[in-house]
Order: sequence, then C-alpha cells, then structure tokens
Amino acid sequence: MFLPLSLSRIVASPSNYPSNSYLWQPPYSNRARKKSVLVDKDSTELIELKREVSKLKSWCKKIAASHKEILKIEDRYRHAEILEELQENSDMIKTESEFEYESEDKNSLTENEFEDESEDDE
Repeated sequence: MFLPLSLSRIVASPSNYPSNSYLWQPPYSNRARKKSVLVDKDSTELIELKREVSKLKSWCKKIAASHKEILKIEDRYRHAEILEELQENSDMIKTESEFEYESEDKNSLTENEFEDESEDDE
C-alpha cells in the first residue's frame, strides 16, 4: 500500500517527535507496564532487603561506638600503667637537688670528722 506523498511527509517528519527524546513512546506502553509488574512482584523482597540493610547499618553503628569506648578504656589503662611505672621508677630516680645535696654532704666534712681524720693521720 502506497501512501500519498502529502501523508507520508506528515508521518515521517521530525516535527511529530518531541525534541527532547530519541524515540517517542506513549505514556502507558507495554514496556512500562512490565516494569511496574516486576516491581510489584519483587516489592516484598525489596522491602525485606531494605529492612535487613537498615538493621545491619544500626549494628555497624553500635559496633563502632563500642569500639570507640574500648579504645578509650585501653588508653586509660595504658596511662594508668605508665603512671604506675613512673611512680615506681621515681623512687629510684633522684632529682637534681637531691644529687646536689648528697654531693655537698660528701665534700663538706664536719669539724669532728675532720679532727678524726687528722688524728688518724698521726
């Protein structure tokens, strides 16, 4: 069947297609209906999966929060151990003033000690 020339121009003219789309489809095409049917069948599974994902996300947040708390406790424990070691070592370590005081004591002899030493020499 041949179309008259005037009618073939109207059907084939690009002005009949919307300018923003490559191929024009009616709003309720078979393709759109098939997609909506597929979504309806899988919507229950999709909802269940979304719930599971949200549960997993909340568990991850709880785990991360508890991990931060554990790290804080470990830091406190380490600081406490370091402080204990420093206190134990501070008894063994003398300050500069204590060293100076002891060195002065050794260098300076009392008069009695000096007299005792002089008597020993004789």
